[in-house]
Amino acid sequence: MRVNAFNFFLFVICFSFSLRYLDMFDSIPFLRYFIYTLPFLLTIFTLISTKNKNSIKFNFKIINQYFKIIIITSAFFCLLNLINNQINMRFISELIFISTPIILVKLLFDNSSLNLDFDKIIRNMFLFLCLIYFVNLNAGIFSIPGFILEILQTKFLVSKFDINFESGLSFVFGFFAIYFFTQKKNRLFLVAFFMTILAYKRIAILGVVVSILVYVFLRKILNKKSSPIIFTLLNIIIIICFYYLLNGYFDYIIKDYFGYSANYMLNGRLKLYSIVFDVDRYLFFGNGLGYIHTTLTSATDVQEHLKSVHSDVVKLYIEGGFFLLVFFIYRFYKISAHNMSAICLTVYLNILFLTDNIFIYVPELFTFYFLQSIVYFKFFKDKEIDVKEN
Repeated sequence: MRVNAFNFFLFVICFSFSLRYLDMFDSIPFLRYFIYTLPFLLTIFTLISTKNKNSIKFNFKIINQYFKIIIITSAFFCLLNLINNQINMRFISELIFISTPIILVKLLFDNSSLNLDFDKIIRNMFLFLCLIYFVNLNAGIFSIPGFILEILQTKFLVSKFDINFESGLSFVFGFFAIYFFTQKKNRLFLVAFFMTILAYKRIAILGVVVSILVYVFLRKILNKKSSPIIFTLLNIIIIICFYYLLNGYFDYIIKDYFGYSANYMLNGRLKLYSIVFDVDRYLFFGNGLGYIHTTLTSATDVQEHLKSVHSDVVKLYIEGGFFLLVFFIYRFYKISAHNMSAICLTVYLNILFLTDNIFIYVPELFTFYFLQSIVYFKFFKDKEIDVKEN
Protein backbone atom coordinates (compact mmCIF):
# COMPACT_ATOMS: atom_id res chain seq x y z
CA MET A 1 0.00 0.00 0.00
CA ARG A 2 1.12 3.57 -0.65
CA VAL A 3 0.91 4.61 3.02
CA ASN A 4 3.24 1.78 3.93
CA ALA A 5 5.54 2.81 1.07
CA PHE A 6 5.77 6.35 2.48
CA ASN A 7 6.60 5.14 5.98
CA PHE A 8 9.06 2.59 4.63
CA PHE A 9 10.80 5.18 2.46
CA LEU A 10 11.10 7.64 5.35
CA PHE A 11 12.49 4.97 7.68
CA VAL A 12 15.11 3.90 5.13
CA ILE A 13 16.12 7.54 4.55
CA CYS A 14 16.41 8.28 8.28
CA PHE A 15 18.33 5.04 8.81
CA SER A 16 20.78 6.16 6.12
CA PHE A 17 21.30 9.34 8.16
CA SER A 18 22.48 7.18 11.07
CA LEU A 19 25.21 5.72 8.84
CA ARG A 20 26.62 9.21 8.56
CA TYR A 21 26.22 10.44 12.13
CA LEU A 22 27.08 7.32 14.15
CA ASP A 23 30.83 7.05 14.75
CA MET A 24 30.54 3.26 14.98
CA PHE A 25 30.32 3.18 11.17
CA ASP A 26 33.53 5.16 10.63
CA SER A 27 35.46 1.92 10.14
CA ILE A 28 33.19 1.10 7.17
CA PRO A 29 33.44 4.30 5.09
CA PHE A 30 31.40 3.11 2.12
CA LEU A 31 28.26 2.88 4.31
CA ARG A 32 28.23 6.68 4.51
CA TYR A 33 27.56 6.72 0.78
CA PHE A 34 24.57 4.38 1.01
CA ILE A 35 22.21 7.35 0.95
CA TYR A 36 23.30 8.20 -2.61
CA THR A 37 22.02 4.84 -3.84
CA LEU A 38 18.54 5.48 -2.43
CA PRO A 39 17.12 7.42 -5.42
CA PHE A 40 17.84 4.39 -7.60
CA LEU A 41 16.65 1.80 -5.03
CA LEU A 42 13.47 3.67 -4.08
CA THR A 43 12.59 4.27 -7.72
CA ILE A 44 12.73 0.52 -8.33
CA PHE A 45 10.63 -0.09 -5.22
CA THR A 46 8.04 2.44 -6.46
CA LEU A 47 7.80 0.77 -9.86
CA ILE A 48 7.28 -2.74 -8.48
CA SER A 49 5.05 -1.84 -5.51
CA THR A 50 1.26 -2.21 -5.54
CA LYS A 51 -0.51 1.00 -6.50
CA ASN A 52 -3.95 2.21 -5.47
CA LYS A 53 -6.13 3.32 -8.36
CA ASN A 54 -8.14 6.56 -8.26
CA SER A 55 -6.60 7.61 -4.94
CA ILE A 56 -7.18 11.09 -3.60
CA LYS A 57 -3.81 12.73 -3.47
CA PHE A 58 -2.38 16.11 -2.56
CA ASN A 59 -0.51 17.96 -5.29
CA PHE A 60 2.83 18.95 -3.77
CA LYS A 61 3.66 21.65 -6.32
CA ILE A 62 6.39 23.05 -4.08
CA ILE A 63 8.51 19.93 -4.57
CA ASN A 64 8.37 20.31 -8.33
CA GLN A 65 9.34 23.97 -7.96
CA TYR A 66 12.45 23.09 -5.94
CA PHE A 67 13.15 20.27 -8.38
CA LYS A 68 13.11 22.72 -11.30
CA ILE A 69 15.57 25.01 -9.51
CA ILE A 70 18.00 22.13 -8.98
CA ILE A 71 17.63 21.06 -12.63
CA ILE A 72 18.28 24.60 -13.91
CA THR A 73 21.20 25.06 -11.50
CA SER A 74 22.69 21.69 -12.50
CA ALA A 75 22.28 22.46 -16.22
CA PHE A 76 23.93 25.86 -15.76
CA PHE A 77 26.83 24.24 -13.91
CA CYS A 78 27.20 21.67 -16.68
CA LEU A 79 27.57 24.51 -19.20
CA LEU A 80 30.05 26.38 -16.99
CA ASN A 81 32.12 23.27 -16.36
CA LEU A 82 32.27 22.52 -20.07
CA ILE A 83 33.39 26.08 -20.82
CA ASN A 84 36.00 26.00 -18.03
CA ASN A 85 37.14 22.43 -18.84
CA GLN A 86 36.16 21.30 -15.34
CA ILE A 87 34.38 18.02 -16.16
CA ASN A 88 35.87 15.68 -13.56
CA MET A 89 34.88 13.31 -10.77
CA ARG A 90 34.48 16.11 -8.25
CA PHE A 91 32.00 17.85 -10.55
CA ILE A 92 29.98 14.63 -10.95
CA SER A 93 30.10 13.98 -7.19
CA GLU A 94 28.79 17.43 -6.33
CA LEU A 95 26.00 17.12 -8.90
CA ILE A 96 24.93 13.94 -7.10
CA PHE A 97 25.24 15.67 -3.70
CA ILE A 98 22.96 18.59 -4.61
CA SER A 99 20.35 16.54 -6.49
CA THR A 100 19.93 13.59 -4.09
CA PRO A 101 17.90 15.41 -1.35
CA ILE A 102 15.20 16.77 -3.66
CA ILE A 103 14.95 13.46 -5.55
CA LEU A 104 14.41 11.61 -2.26
CA VAL A 105 11.71 14.07 -1.16
CA LYS A 106 9.99 13.80 -4.54
CA LEU A 107 9.99 9.99 -4.39
CA LEU A 108 8.77 10.12 -0.80
CA PHE A 109 5.76 12.36 -1.43
CA ASP A 110 4.89 10.59 -4.67
CA ASN A 111 4.04 7.73 -2.31
CA SER A 112 2.01 9.82 0.14
CA SER A 113 -1.72 10.09 0.70
CA LEU A 114 -4.12 12.36 2.54
CA ASN A 115 -4.74 9.99 5.45
CA LEU A 116 -1.16 10.32 6.68
CA ASP A 117 -0.73 12.03 10.05
CA PHE A 118 2.12 14.36 9.15
CA ASP A 119 2.36 15.86 12.64
CA LYS A 120 2.96 12.42 14.09
CA ILE A 121 5.41 11.56 11.30
CA ILE A 122 7.47 14.71 11.91
CA ARG A 123 7.49 14.13 15.67
CA ASN A 124 8.63 10.52 15.24
CA MET A 125 11.29 11.53 12.72
CA PHE A 126 12.63 14.14 15.14
CA LEU A 127 12.67 11.68 18.05
CA PHE A 128 14.46 9.09 15.90
CA LEU A 129 17.19 11.61 15.07
CA CYS A 130 17.45 12.50 18.77
CA LEU A 131 17.96 8.80 19.48
CA ILE A 132 20.75 8.67 16.89
CA TYR A 133 22.42 11.62 18.58
CA PHE A 134 22.27 10.12 22.07
CA VAL A 135 23.43 6.71 20.89
CA ASN A 136 26.49 8.39 19.40
CA LEU A 137 27.05 10.51 22.48
CA ASN A 138 27.97 7.45 24.58
CA ALA A 139 29.45 8.30 27.99
CA GLY A 140 29.51 12.01 27.21
CA ILE A 141 25.91 12.26 28.37
CA PHE A 142 27.11 12.08 31.96
CA SER A 143 28.96 15.35 31.51
CA ILE A 144 25.85 17.48 30.93
CA PRO A 145 26.43 19.52 34.15
CA GLY A 146 29.81 20.53 32.75
CA PHE A 147 28.14 21.46 29.47
CA ILE A 148 25.63 23.69 31.28
CA LEU A 149 28.46 25.32 33.23
CA GLU A 150 30.28 26.15 30.00
CA ILE A 151 27.11 27.78 28.64
CA LEU A 152 26.78 29.91 31.79
CA GLN A 153 30.40 30.97 31.36
CA THR A 154 29.63 31.86 27.68
CA LYS A 155 32.53 29.71 26.47
CA PHE A 156 30.36 28.42 23.65
CA LEU A 157 30.68 31.81 21.96
CA VAL A 158 34.44 31.76 21.65
CA SER A 159 35.73 28.19 21.84
CA LYS A 160 34.90 24.54 21.43
CA PHE A 161 33.69 22.43 24.31
CA ASP A 162 36.03 20.09 26.10
CA ILE A 163 33.14 17.63 25.96
CA ASN A 164 32.49 16.14 22.53
CA PHE A 165 28.82 17.11 22.18
CA GLU A 166 29.28 18.56 18.70
CA SER A 167 27.34 16.97 15.85
CA GLY A 168 26.15 17.95 12.39
CA LEU A 169 22.69 16.99 13.63
CA SER A 170 22.59 20.45 15.22
CA PHE A 171 21.78 21.82 11.74
CA VAL A 172 18.92 19.32 11.39
CA PHE A 173 17.57 19.98 14.89
CA GLY A 174 17.51 23.68 14.02
CA PHE A 175 15.07 23.05 11.17
CA PHE A 176 12.78 21.15 13.53
CA ALA A 177 13.04 23.90 16.18
CA ILE A 178 11.85 26.54 13.69
CA TYR A 179 9.10 24.28 12.38
CA PHE A 180 7.78 23.50 15.86
CA PHE A 181 7.96 27.16 16.91
CA THR A 182 6.06 28.46 13.89
CA GLN A 183 3.49 25.65 14.21
CA LYS A 184 2.86 26.56 17.91
CA LYS A 185 4.15 23.21 19.19
CA ASN A 186 5.88 24.79 22.16
CA ARG A 187 7.07 21.72 24.07
CA LEU A 188 8.55 20.12 20.97
CA PHE A 189 10.17 23.46 20.11
CA LEU A 190 11.88 23.63 23.50
CA VAL A 191 13.18 20.09 23.08
CA ALA A 192 14.37 20.77 19.51
CA PHE A 193 16.07 24.03 20.49
CA PHE A 194 17.76 22.31 23.43
CA MET A 195 19.00 19.60 21.05
CA THR A 196 20.29 22.29 18.67
CA ILE A 197 22.31 23.79 21.52
CA LEU A 198 23.43 20.40 22.82
CA ALA A 199 24.73 19.30 19.41
CA TYR A 200 26.67 22.57 19.41
CA LYS A 201 26.93 24.26 16.06
CA ARG A 202 27.07 27.97 16.83
CA ILE A 203 25.73 29.04 13.44
CA ALA A 204 22.76 26.68 13.91
CA ILE A 205 21.95 28.21 17.30
CA LEU A 206 22.29 31.73 15.86
CA GLY A 207 20.20 30.73 12.85
CA VAL A 208 17.32 29.52 15.01
CA VAL A 209 17.37 32.70 17.10
CA VAL A 210 17.47 34.99 14.05
CA SER A 211 14.70 33.03 12.29
CA ILE A 212 12.47 33.28 15.36
CA LEU A 213 13.14 37.03 15.57
CA VAL A 214 12.19 37.34 11.89
CA TYR A 215 8.96 35.44 12.62
CA VAL A 216 8.07 37.58 15.64
CA PHE A 217 9.01 41.06 14.41
CA LEU A 218 8.83 41.00 10.60
CA ARG A 219 5.58 39.15 9.98
CA LYS A 220 3.80 42.30 8.78
CA ILE A 221 6.64 43.34 6.49
CA LEU A 222 7.45 40.09 4.71
CA ASN A 223 5.06 38.85 2.03
CA LYS A 224 5.08 37.23 -1.41
CA LYS A 225 6.51 40.34 -3.08
CA SER A 226 8.83 41.76 -0.44
CA SER A 227 10.58 38.72 1.05
CA PRO A 228 12.32 37.47 -2.14
CA ILE A 229 13.56 40.98 -2.95
CA ILE A 230 14.68 41.86 0.60
CA PHE A 231 16.63 38.66 1.23
CA THR A 232 18.15 38.56 -2.25
CA LEU A 233 19.42 42.11 -1.75
CA LEU A 234 20.86 41.12 1.63
CA ASN A 235 22.79 38.28 0.00
CA ILE A 236 24.07 40.64 -2.72
CA ILE A 237 25.26 43.03 0.00
CA ILE A 238 27.05 40.12 1.69
CA ILE A 239 28.86 39.28 -1.57
CA ILE A 240 29.84 42.93 -2.04
CA CYS A 241 31.20 42.99 1.54
CA PHE A 242 33.02 39.75 0.78
CA TYR A 243 34.65 41.36 -2.25
CA TYR A 244 35.82 44.39 -0.27
CA LEU A 245 36.94 42.18 2.62
CA LEU A 246 39.27 40.29 0.27
CA ASN A 247 40.62 43.58 -1.01
CA GLY A 248 41.58 44.58 2.53
CA TYR A 249 39.11 47.43 2.98
CA PHE A 250 37.99 46.16 6.41
CA ASP A 251 41.39 45.11 7.78
CA TYR A 252 41.96 48.16 9.96
CA ILE A 253 38.38 48.21 11.24
CA ILE A 254 38.51 44.53 12.23
CA LYS A 255 41.94 44.91 13.82
CA ASP A 256 40.95 48.00 15.82
CA TYR A 257 37.57 46.71 16.94
CA PHE A 258 38.34 43.04 17.67
CA GLY A 259 42.10 43.10 18.15
CA TYR A 260 42.64 40.29 15.64
CA SER A 261 43.36 40.09 11.93
CA ALA A 262 40.55 39.43 9.45
CA ASN A 263 42.06 36.05 8.59
CA TYR A 264 42.11 35.05 12.27
CA MET A 265 38.49 36.12 12.77
CA LEU A 266 37.50 33.94 9.79
CA ASN A 267 39.44 30.91 11.07
CA GLY A 268 41.99 31.12 8.27
CA ARG A 269 39.39 31.19 5.50
CA LEU A 270 40.58 34.53 4.11
CA LYS A 271 43.69 32.72 2.86
CA LEU A 272 41.47 30.10 1.21
CA TYR A 273 39.37 32.79 -0.47
CA SER A 274 42.50 34.40 -1.91
CA ILE A 275 43.48 31.06 -3.48
CA VAL A 276 40.17 30.44 -5.27
CA PHE A 277 39.00 33.98 -5.98
CA ASP A 278 40.50 36.64 -8.24
CA VAL A 279 40.00 39.90 -6.35
CA ASP A 280 40.61 41.96 -9.49
CA ARG A 281 37.29 41.11 -11.11
CA TYR A 282 33.64 40.46 -10.38
CA LEU A 283 32.39 36.98 -11.28
CA PHE A 284 29.26 37.33 -13.37
CA PHE A 285 29.79 33.74 -14.50
CA GLY A 286 31.59 31.29 -12.24
CA ASN A 287 34.42 28.81 -12.60
CA GLY A 288 32.27 25.66 -12.50
CA LEU A 289 30.95 23.27 -9.87
CA GLY A 290 33.72 21.59 -7.87
CA TYR A 291 36.28 24.26 -8.80
CA ILE A 292 36.92 25.28 -5.17
CA HIS A 293 37.55 21.74 -3.93
CA THR A 294 39.76 20.89 -6.92
CA THR A 295 41.80 24.09 -6.54
CA LEU A 296 42.28 23.78 -2.78
CA THR A 297 43.14 20.09 -3.10
CA SER A 298 45.93 20.91 -5.53
CA ALA A 299 47.27 23.64 -3.22
CA THR A 300 50.21 22.20 -1.28
CA ASP A 301 49.91 24.52 1.72
CA VAL A 302 46.23 23.84 2.52
CA GLN A 303 45.39 21.30 5.21
CA GLU A 304 43.04 18.39 4.44
CA HIS A 305 40.14 19.74 6.53
CA LEU A 306 40.30 23.09 4.70
CA LYS A 307 39.30 21.91 1.23
CA SER A 308 36.22 24.14 1.26
CA VAL A 309 35.47 27.83 1.79
CA HIS A 310 32.72 26.87 4.28
CA SER A 311 30.16 29.20 2.77
CA ASP A 312 27.63 28.14 0.17
CA VAL A 313 26.85 31.77 -0.68
CA VAL A 314 30.53 32.32 -1.50
CA LYS A 315 30.67 28.92 -3.23
CA LEU A 316 27.68 29.74 -5.44
CA TYR A 317 29.27 33.08 -6.31
CA ILE A 318 32.73 31.71 -7.14
CA GLU A 319 31.57 28.53 -8.90
CA GLY A 320 28.25 29.70 -10.36
CA GLY A 321 28.71 33.42 -10.69
CA PHE A 322 26.63 36.43 -9.70
CA PHE A 323 23.65 35.64 -11.93
CA LEU A 324 23.27 32.06 -10.68
CA LEU A 325 23.57 33.17 -7.06
CA VAL A 326 20.83 35.79 -7.50
CA PHE A 327 18.59 33.32 -9.35
CA PHE A 328 19.06 30.60 -6.72
CA ILE A 329 18.47 32.81 -3.67
CA TYR A 330 15.55 34.69 -5.24
CA ARG A 331 13.75 31.53 -6.34
CA PHE A 332 14.18 29.82 -2.97
CA TYR A 333 12.59 32.78 -1.19
CA LYS A 334 9.92 33.15 -3.89
CA ILE A 335 8.83 29.54 -3.40
CA SER A 336 8.64 29.95 0.38
CA ALA A 337 6.84 33.30 0.32
CA HIS A 338 3.38 31.76 0.82
CA ASN A 339 3.61 31.93 4.64
CA MET A 340 5.93 32.92 7.48
CA SER A 341 6.75 29.39 8.58
CA ALA A 342 8.18 28.61 5.13
CA ILE A 343 10.02 31.94 5.00
CA CYS A 344 11.66 31.33 8.40
CA LEU A 345 12.84 27.86 7.33
CA THR A 346 14.44 29.49 4.27
CA VAL A 347 16.02 32.24 6.38
CA TYR A 348 17.57 29.55 8.59
CA LEU A 349 18.89 27.67 5.53
CA ASN A 350 20.30 30.93 4.16
CA ILE A 351 22.14 31.60 7.44
CA LEU A 352 23.65 28.11 7.30
CA PHE A 353 24.64 28.82 3.69
CA LEU A 354 26.72 31.78 4.92
CA THR A 355 29.17 29.75 7.00
CA ASP A 356 28.93 26.10 5.99
CA ASN A 357 28.64 23.61 3.12
CA ILE A 358 24.98 22.69 3.58
CA PHE A 359 24.49 22.66 -0.20
CA ILE A 360 26.13 19.23 -0.42
CA TYR A 361 24.75 17.79 2.87
CA VAL A 362 21.90 15.37 2.16
CA PRO A 363 20.32 15.11 5.66
CA GLU A 364 20.14 18.88 6.13
CA LEU A 365 18.68 19.68 2.71
CA PHE A 366 16.36 16.67 2.83
CA THR A 367 14.98 17.94 6.15
CA PHE A 368 14.52 21.41 4.67
CA TYR A 369 12.63 20.17 1.60
CA PHE A 370 10.64 17.72 3.73
CA LEU A 371 9.46 20.31 6.26
CA GLN A 372 8.74 22.86 3.53
CA SER A 373 6.51 20.29 1.84
CA ILE A 374 4.58 19.71 5.07
CA VAL A 375 4.18 23.45 5.64
CA TYR A 376 2.91 23.77 2.06
CA PHE A 377 0.48 20.92 2.64
CA LYS A 378 -0.94 22.55 5.77
CA PHE A 379 -1.30 25.91 4.06
CA PHE A 380 -2.84 24.72 0.80
CA LYS A 381 -4.48 21.43 1.80
CA ASP A 382 -7.95 22.60 0.77
CA LYS A 383 -6.79 23.93 -2.61
CA GLU A 384 -4.34 21.39 -4.01
CA ILE A 385 -6.21 18.10 -3.66
CA ASP A 386 -6.44 16.13 -6.88
CA VAL A 387 -8.05 12.83 -7.76
CA LYS A 388 -5.39 10.94 -9.68
CA GLU A 389 -5.31 7.54 -11.27
CA ASN A 390 -1.95 5.96 -10.42
